Amino acid sequence: MVTKSISLVTGLVSLDVFLQSQLSSNDPLFLFVSSGLIVNLLMVGLAAAAIYVSFRKKFSSWYAYVLSTVLALVFICVGFMGIFYSDYIHSLWSALLPLDYILMMQTGIVFGICSLSYDHANMPDNVRQRLNNLPPLPKPNFVLPVPKTLHPPQLLRHLAGGSH
Repeated sequence: MVTKSISLVTGLVSLDVFLQSQLSSNDPLFLFVSSGLIVNLLMVGLAAAAIYVSFRKKFSSWYAYVLSTVLALVFICVGFMGIFYSDYIHSLWSALLPLDYILMMQTGIVFGICSLSYDHANMPDNVRQRLNNLPPLPKPNFVLPVPKTLHPPQLLRHLAGGSH
């Protein structure tokens, strides 16, 4: 239910921004959201994909599940970086503005929730065999230095100049 409502709101906002950009691109709204035709069409497409995924009950294949997971990570990371880096003067990429990044992040959240909560097919055997044939990851060989903690009686002896 949450994914459906988030995706529908994202879709409505993206569609409204697209229509507003076509009617009057001089609106102050476009200081914070892109008025470019291509960017708005891509945002509407992202929202449509989020709506499509959120209204399904499960992923039809394992590859769709992996794609949804990867898209969730990409959209959330790019959206997060774009929100915290950009403002109305400087932006991570000049075609996208802060509210575009928020819409992208909402789409990533929908994909992520769907990836975590939907059923999916098992991993194909050929992928499982490739993963089993990979060499094991090296184990880290480091030791964290932990200083010796002096308890109150030892601390007082140490401060008083005693050796024990």
